[in-house]
Amino acid sequence: MIIAKNIIGKVEDEIFSNKNIEWINVKSFEAKSRIMRCKTELGTDVAIDLPRGSYLSDGSVIADTGDTIIAIRRQPEEALIVRFDSTADLKLLVEDAARISYAFGNQHIPIEVHGLELRVPITTSQSVMEHTLEHVALRVAEVSFEKVKLALKEGFQEGSHHEH
Repeated sequence: MIIAKNIIGKVEDEIFSNKNIEWINVKSFEAKSRIMRCKTELGTDVAIDLPRGSYLSDGSVIADTGDTIIAIRRQPEEALIVRFDSTADLKLLVEDAARISYAFGNQHIPIEVHGLELRVPITTSQSVMEHTLEHVALRVAEVSFEKVKLALKEGFQEGSHHEH
């Protein structure tokens, strides 16, 4: 069994360029998990025990055995996609973005920003998210539900979490 205690880089880092890669598929709700036991696609047993604030983004390398690295892969997941109209008035863009952020952030659902697009993982059901959207009253955005990769970028860093 391999014990991963830190994120040691990204698969595209030059230091890993000539190494084999074993992938662990991680879902969006697992991205902030500090402690997890799983297997790579090739069956290698891995215990993950990361520092608080760690985030398993696509391509994160969590172990290096010398000739092989263990890395995180994100598979497409169903998500709410909010696309903003780039020609809209800036005030309306900011208001719509704030409404979406408040509606889903208040439920502790992570919101990812990709240019003028927000991606919100479905943590309950599509119908619950549609019901939430009815009360948001977006004016300069279109919404859809699509399968996309989530948590592609580094997410929450140490100190950016809060407790109740």
